[in-house]
Amino acid sequence: MEYAELLFRTVPSAVLSVDKYRKIFRWNKIAEEITGYTAAEIMEKECSMVLHGVGEAGCAMCLKVIDSPLINEKCEVITKDGQIRHVLKSVAVLKDELGKISERMECFEDITGMIDMEAELRESKEGYAAIVNNAPQIVVIHRKGIVEFVNDVGIEVLGYKEDEFIDRHMKGFTTKDLFGCVNAILIEQIRGDACLSCEIELIKKSGEIINVLLKGTEITYER
Repeated sequence: MEYAELLFRTVPSAVLSVDKYRKIFRWNKIAEEITGYTAAEIMEKECSMVLHGVGEAGCAMCLKVIDSPLINEKCEVITKDGQIRHVLKSVAVLKDELGKISERMECFEDITGMIDMEAELRESKEGYAAIVNNAPQIVVIHRKGIVEFVNDVGIEVLGYKEDEFIDRHMKGFTTKDLFGCVNAILIEQIRGDACLSCEIELIKKSGEIINVLLKGTEITYER
């Protein structure tokens, strides 16, 4: 019991326990920090009303946890001051000697910052796509040779559909290994020399071969 209590106080996630009537009887410090509610404020209150502002019937996620635990499911909680926080929740149940649920233990961590960052990245990518789709050149973004993006001009000139580009290696669209050329360009840029270009052959979906001048640049992501 002492060990369990120590874990409860020190685990770096919000932890709470509810009884068979879904009344809160355990609430740790991280739960206080995320939600703004102190343990004294929420003891013996129905958990879905405290966390989600709905009654028990509106908390389908936790109600379905009977035999198998719930692991890392996304949901939202409402803080004391009315903010909506995105959390990653896990739920486990404890049963009595008759096999009936006597306690549900829940833990969750706040992932609001990560969700907001993902939304900003999507918005940034959409804005970037709008710009490059108006460029007169073929624009391709790849990670280690695997195509992640191709603009409208590339789709039109080469004749492939977008999903025929994505997740394919760039070697599948050229008559020879173009990465020696790309690496040479990047090395020159790292040295601070003028941006170079090289001629390569691309294969259209029809089988026709076209000659293009290739220029490349690195995209550096945070972390």
